[in-house]
Amino acid sequence: MNRKIYYLVIECSLIFGLALTMLFGLNDVAFAQTIYFDDSDSQVMKLGNASHYEIGLRKSNGSIAYIIDKSTGENVTEGSRFEHLWRVIFSDSNWTFVGGKDYGLSGEDTFSYIWNNSSKTLNLTYTPGPSSPSKMVALVEITFDVC
Repeated sequence: MNRKIYYLVIECSLIFGLALTMLFGLNDVAFAQTIYFDDSDSQVMKLGNASHYEIGLRKSNGSIAYIIDKSTGENVTEGSRFEHLWRVIFSDSNWTFVGGKDYGLSGEDTFSYIWNNSSKTLNLTYTPGPSSPSKMVALVEITFDVC
């Protein structure tokens, strides 16, 4: 089945992009700080540095749980809408909707992630199962530049 993608939404992309810019691109001090990836929490993986921002992504589907401004301690977002980091709407006869929350750690449509510490890259992979109606594969790569 060949379906045309009608609409692609990256949830919280403006806030997420702004936070990443502020977290890792404000000045030389930000670049000099060590970027961390903390996978110890059972529900959320954490990305951040010492003085700017920490981003929490849900381990269940990669959606944004929070973004904390470390200078104020405030949460600057409500997270991904309906726990979808991304969504796609196909312009087929049913206007099929597929999003990041439709994939999980178990079940037919799976979500997985891997952190590469040497390249400071987080890869989120969304893979449909063999009988999944969407057949939508999504790869999200978050890369951090460190000088």
